[in-house]
Amino acid sequence: MAKKSRTTDHVPGPMEEAAVRAYFERGSGEAVQKGAWKLVAMGSLALCILIMTGLITVLLKQEVHVMQVAKDTSGQLQVVGQAARFEPDEDTKMAWASNYAALMTEITPAIWQRNVESLQQRSVGVALDQIKAYLQAPDNNPPSLLARYPLYVREYRRRSVNKVAANTYLVRYELTSRAAANVSPVVKSFAMTVTLVQIGHKTRDDVFRNPEGLAAMNFSISEDNK
Repeated sequence: MAKKSRTTDHVPGPMEEAAVRAYFERGSGEAVQKGAWKLVAMGSLALCILIMTGLITVLLKQEVHVMQVAKDTSGQLQVVGQAARFEPDEDTKMAWASNYAALMTEITPAIWQRNVESLQQRSVGVALDQIKAYLQAPDNNPPSLLARYPLYVREYRRRSVNKVAANTYLVRYELTSRAAANVSPVVKSFAMTVTLVQIGHKTRDDVFRNPEGLAAMNFSISEDNK
């Protein structure tokens, strides 16, 4: 005799059929829910990528504008003009070349490390290797000199600056070395030929660190007996 399927007053059809239907409906619901979460995750990822792409595009298109300011007769500052790129004149380049030589050659216990850092920021290409070689020489190595003479000071004095070619300048200067108190200083004269290149400014910090936007490409130093 066939087994009679059980029925209830609140489930349509046999109970076994209702249980099977509920099982498959629950599995289908979970699958649909998982698919929906995957779509949400993919959409969120695509949105993040779009936002990051937009931010990178904006950052790459940033420009630093140089404001040229002058002081009038009353002492007030007036904006003369605005330029996307500052073009230094010859006097500015010659002053920059002399300052570059000073950063390389001056030694004091307090600021020599800052000078070396500034020097590296103002150098590109071959000049970076030349700086390393210059500062490793025994007579020019600040840590070594200060280890032997804790009060060692070497002072820079500009004698002259002349233009010898396009963006190339000859700096003549004197170095006065003092090993300690009550010790006669040693004075020597040198000549540096340095070639400059304009690198401009990419950030606001660049403007403050290197207002002229110049860098040294290469240089040569020799003792000047004149």
